[in-house]
Amino acid sequence: MKIFILVNPGMEEVAQQEVKELANVSAKVYDSVLEVEVDDYSKLKKLQSARRVLVSLGKGLETFDNDDWKNHFSADKLFKVEIENVKGQENRLELARKVAGMVYAELDFEPKLELKKPEMLVIVYFNGKDYFVGVDENVEELNSRSYRVFAHSASFKGDLAYYFVRKSGFKKGEKLLVGFCKDGTLAIEAALFSGEKVFSFDESRQNITASRKNAQLATVKDLVESQKYALDELDVRFSEKEFDCFILQITTKDEGKLNEIYYQASYILKKGGRIFIIGRENWELSVSEKFKLIFEDTVKKGDSVHKFWLMEKK
Repeated sequence: MKIFILVNPGMEEVAQQEVKELANVSAKVYDSVLEVEVDDYSKLKKLQSARRVLVSLGKGLETFDNDDWKNHFSADKLFKVEIENVKGQENRLELARKVAGMVYAELDFEPKLELKKPEMLVIVYFNGKDYFVGVDENVEELNSRSYRVFAHSASFKGDLAYYFVRKSGFKKGEKLLVGFCKDGTLAIEAALFSGEKVFSFDESRQNITASRKNAQLATVKDLVESQKYALDELDVRFSEKEFDCFILQITTKDEGKLNEIYYQASYILKKGGRIFIIGRENWELSVSEKFKLIFEDTVKKGDSVHKFWLMEKK
């Protein structure tokens, strides 16, 4: 069965790695799309890096290239054709009509078209070069994460948080601290990935309450420990050289705390431990002499660009 996995731009490499780990298959990579062949795609629905997982109808808009998708339709199942990343309302409507007609032509019954409350979607995604068409039985995007009920405006959707966790080099078996945790999404995604205890802190009681509630909804309440700590308390709250990895998202109001961040990170991290900092695109971060810069990069999500740095304790 051919599957298309839609991801946000820039996340292809991390998604390819996750697919290999989760399903033990190699993915063919296009811009914002991964293509895999599997017998059972249920595991792929658990991908933390994916935006959508589609049962392929084909690449291009001329013909559908297999019959696997037909089992997902029935006479009483409500569906909608959704066009993604195509400019112009008229263009999208024309494509939707064309693809709906192709679906009807291939089936020996007429499924019901429902625009407001569909039970499944036929997705037509244009990545700038090719059209990818497939069936998605999840109407909501996977990266929305139902656990994010108490969301923070400066936080991330689940797929981007997972992306940052993996870019930090965090691995199963390591001890992780997440700083300025906001609604807890970074810590929760790390716990879902590792299945192990993750520590987090924030200076706001409101954020800690949100993080704990979201962790409970994500069924990782026992794996995510969120505490109200000030940044300058870390060397009292934790032991020296306790952590392998320290992830922080630093908003503008906390940029002035960089020296204290380096001091605390140097204390709590093991030798060779990593600090991963996420900030705004135009922030010119200075690297402490206590750390070695491994890389810096950016990722775009919608209209926002996030810059990030990975450093290793000397």
